[in-house]
Amino acid sequence: MEDADRYEISRIGWEDEYEPVVVDGGETSTVVPVPADGDGPVETADFQLIALSGSTPIAALVLGTGRNPKEPANMTEYVRSLLTWEKVARQIKTPSRNPVGSPRVTKEQDGGKWYRVTSQDHQFSKTPKNLVLRNPNADVLWPGALIQGGPASEGALSELVIEERTPINISCSAAVPEPRARLENPSASAAQEAIAKMIRDQKGVSGSMYYKMVEASSVESALLEVDVSASYMGFSGRGNTKLEKSRDEKTILACFLQGAFSISCDGKSSPRKWFTDKLTWGDVKELEDIGRIGRKNPPLYISEVSYGRSLLFAFITKAEITKAKAALEFAYKGLKGEGKGKLEAEYKKILNESRLEIITRGGDQKSIMEMIKKGALGEYFEKPPKLADFVPMSYTLKSLLTGDVARLGEVANYTTIKRVPLDKTVIRFEPMAMSVNDGTIGPIALTHKSKKITGTLGPGGTQYPEGEGWEWDFQMSNKRIEIACEGPGDVRFSVTVQPTDKHLEGGGVEAYKFAVVDVMKRRTYNVTFRVRLTF
Repeated sequence: MEDADRYEISRIGWEDEYEPVVVDGGETSTVVPVPADGDGPVETADFQLIALSGSTPIAALVLGTGRNPKEPANMTEYVRSLLTWEKVARQIKTPSRNPVGSPRVTKEQDGGKWYRVTSQDHQFSKTPKNLVLRNPNADVLWPGALIQGGPASEGALSELVIEERTPINISCSAAVPEPRARLENPSASAAQEAIAKMIRDQKGVSGSMYYKMVEASSVESALLEVDVSASYMGFSGRGNTKLEKSRDEKTILACFLQGAFSISCDGKSSPRKWFTDKLTWGDVKELEDIGRIGRKNPPLYISEVSYGRSLLFAFITKAEITKAKAALEFAYKGLKGEGKGKLEAEYKKILNESRLEIITRGGDQKSIMEMIKKGALGEYFEKPPKLADFVPMSYTLKSLLTGDVARLGEVANYTTIKRVPLDKTVIRFEPMAMSVNDGTIGPIALTHKSKKITGTLGPGGTQYPEGEGWEWDFQMSNKRIEIACEGPGDVRFSVTVQPTDKHLEGGGVEAYKFAVVDVMKRRTYNVTFRVRLTF
């Protein structure tokens, strides 16, 4: 192009990660390097060429790879050109728990007694094993369903609907007459019909039980503690999702997962084996254009759906954590042996005096809560319904490219709060400044219990060194502090400081001002103290 003094060539979709290749305007050909980082072959790449005159673009052209929109798409090559799941989703190999920032120390008063309250923010990172469903979506959740990797990396299941699919084989883990089925045209309705036929009129069995209880500071962190994904349950992104409780209450998160059976889908040797030749490059381009697949949105598939019953609830109690956990254990397993009557009464009292918040359940909420209160939760899980009455409980996602499990690392924020009663409430008085209404007099020294604090005379009066002061037990019967004041010449007087609770409310630093009137010399001394609670 005659007016162009240079050209910029960039790979479409990669603009935010790599600088464009700059070519001089006089060149007639060039070689554009593609980063060899395992993100796919150049045959599937599209490039944009921009002609510039100075800093002004004067023409643009999209350079394709010569793919015919009507030709069958080679999905193995295409999927190889996308970012892998490990580059799209957070990966955490080793769980870690770290404090965030410094602890915040305050004080609070309860029933006439002072407490030191230490709050510390934490961050907990882990890759959970269980992708438990809070609100199962039958239209998306079926073995063999294709899933968009981009939304999945944020904890959302969005189906990648492609009609041009090859047949898939699904199988049931339960002992049913026909445990296998072939879906000639895979779809949600076809899968549901095949599964219903497999388990119709089949009796259920009490499957393996996984249960765990942990003390909880936030929903997200507690779910990770019990190895359940917070993202796929819809709690991710809410920040520190605190569990509402009063000052003297503790919260335990209890997780019960009872598997009954699973339906799995056979994998395939390569991505292109999942699709027929009717899927064209034009179809793939259309899916890209509407955002359902792309470089940062690699395809996944649901390899297995587990059916059963799940129960997650928050148990909010005033009882000690150890006893509260024992009460929940009793609610599930009951008690055996001598002396169980007394313990049973104690545990039932804890169960009935505590509050329950159901997070997810596999049955009627009212009946579940009643069983917990009565200490009969085990009965709920011991009576298996028919197989057809179980619901999807959890699932497994795999990469369409590698067939590996698509694991998602998660980060949860939570805050720990520790309250310690103070045997003594110690006040620290720190003088800040003293001024006089009729001019500048000073510096004026302050003395209490033989400790003298000498300030510096400035334009506004006496300024005292920061941090200098006296400590005083505020809970003593004599709630007054006498301070002797001495200045140049015949300046001699004393002040009495008598703070009240209001000077300490909020636990921070607060100025305490008062005036002393010298009637003989008609002076008013204005004194400012910093009053704070020490621990």
